[in-house]
Amino acid sequence: MNNRVSKRHCYSLSYLPICYCGNSKFCIVIESQTLLKYLGGNSYVGNTSMKKRFIYSILLFFLLVLSLSSCKNEVNSITVYSDDYPGLTSLAEVSWKEYKQEELSQWSNPYYRHRNHGCYVTVKDGNLIVSDTLPDPTFEIFRGTNGYFFGVSMHIYDGWVRYSPYRDYEFTDRQVLITNHHCKGFVKIDPENAFLLTFNEYALTPEEMETAGNLYRLSYVGGEDPKQWWKWEVIATFPEVPVTGYYDHETKQLYLMANNGFDRTSSLYSVTEAGTITRILEAKWLFDIQPFSMVKLGNSIFFGSQPGIYEYRLDAGEEHWYPMDYDTYYGS
Repeated sequence: MNNRVSKRHCYSLSYLPICYCGNSKFCIVIESQTLLKYLGGNSYVGNTSMKKRFIYSILLFFLLVLSLSSCKNEVNSITVYSDDYPGLTSLAEVSWKEYKQEELSQWSNPYYRHRNHGCYVTVKDGNLIVSDTLPDPTFEIFRGTNGYFFGVSMHIYDGWVRYSPYRDYEFTDRQVLITNHHCKGFVKIDPENAFLLTFNEYALTPEEMETAGNLYRLSYVGGEDPKQWWKWEVIATFPEVPVTGYYDHETKQLYLMANNGFDRTSSLYSVTEAGTITRILEAKWLFDIQPFSMVKLGNSIFFGSQPGIYEYRLDAGEEHWYPMDYDTYYGS
């Protein structure tokens, strides 16, 4: 499903300017062949009367003015679906340069009136879904076949990830510590495979920071010993704090976003199943909006955040910003 309003296209057909604005209901499409037929067919070029020529010219002039005007005012938008925001069907694009920085900075204010709302993005049946959900970064859990993984991230105070098999009546004895690094989330592939994101909060030296971010592959293998039903291994490292990720089942790639607090930038990575990691994008704007969810839909990555949704088009390298108008749903 195409989730984006088509951009306008202006061209010439049969010596008549045509302006087509895709799905915009404000645009007028001038079909030159139909108009010529209505006014006397192709005889306009030769034997059409002066009266018909005059009427035709006036009509064409006004249609072109209306059409060009509507094309000029067209606003790019994305189609979204939401149960949490009744009536929300699309978000209009706003230039990042025109977006008021005070609107962005107010989200760091704990007393901001919309501080408890956000745009959490998911995909369902090829549609972009927006939920009013704020994830809890202090506790994460992944439930898999015959076992589950759970981790905590309590800033500098505590952080770890553990595995525990199901049917575990001796819960404490059968837990297996995977790492004492802070858990930054899980990305599910299927019930028997997932990715784990961790970060070493205690990394101090530049050398330690180079491998502070870790990406684990979790795989179910079964067997007799419940503690060994699952295996895990680090398949990639990076010098940033992982935030969120999305697994694309079509390309079998993981897309991962990570923050660099020193440079105040965020990076978008792609990771193959073999662990080959490639930085696709490094941007300050991504750090500024502090995304907490992301999905891939078509050739675009959509980042969900509190201020709104940011889109990065992988094929064109374009960035598009769609802020959320919370006043419409929760008042000003």
